[in-house]
Amino acid sequence: MAMNDQWLVEQALAFSAEHGVPVLPCRQDKSPTTRHGFKDASDDPDRIKALFSHPEAAFVAVPSGSTSGISVLDIDVAKDGDPASGFDWLDANRELIPQTRTVQTPSGGLHYYFRHVEGLRCSQSRIGDGIDVRAKGGLIIVAGFGYDLLKDMPFTELPPFPDEVIAQLGNQSAKESYTASRKHDLSQIGRPRNWHEPVRDWVGALVNGSNNRQRLLELAPFLTTTGNTKE
Repeated sequence: MAMNDQWLVEQALAFSAEHGVPVLPCRQDKSPTTRHGFKDASDDPDRIKALFSHPEAAFVAVPSGSTSGISVLDIDVAKDGDPASGFDWLDANRELIPQTRTVQTPSGGLHYYFRHVEGLRCSQSRIGDGIDVRAKGGLIIVAGFGYDLLKDMPFTELPPFPDEVIAQLGNQSAKESYTASRKHDLSQIGRPRNWHEPVRDWVGALVNGSNNRQRLLELAPFLTTTGNTKE
């Protein structure tokens, strides 16, 4: 086994032991070397050594979602010929990201680690260009050449995946989150002549915080409040 191969095995063993998660090897193109992908991940030291003996093993990966208990917000830099960058979204939404484990990728992107929220699935560019979510049904590269830890935090102390970011996905959990968070505000609408003001502000916030037309359409039914519709 070459020195670099041994280094990768040690990285895999150390990461699995430190965080209590199963790991698997990925190629340089980030595809799993294992037959069944992330389903073959293991936390058994002997099995890890066997998996990482694959000649194309280049990175250490972890299944994202409930298997490991983590989900990752993946901020990508602009690709060749594409002016859009995930950092454009990040600059406008940085206040939504709490302090958490942060890793810089070889391309200059960022991985923000969070505690997995049940129901959250992998998605690509649904929040914005260059913004991916690594959750149920996927994996995340966690170690290997070019992956630099910028901020450390034990997995047991990770904050949950931010509700405000989940809301930008426009899925069912987002609707429920918005409904719960706005229920109190809407219940405080007193005089019929004033009902439009909080709804107007709410709609304005939704539009301002999203470039996802489908999300707005899915949330539209929640903009009608009982007793305040105009006949």
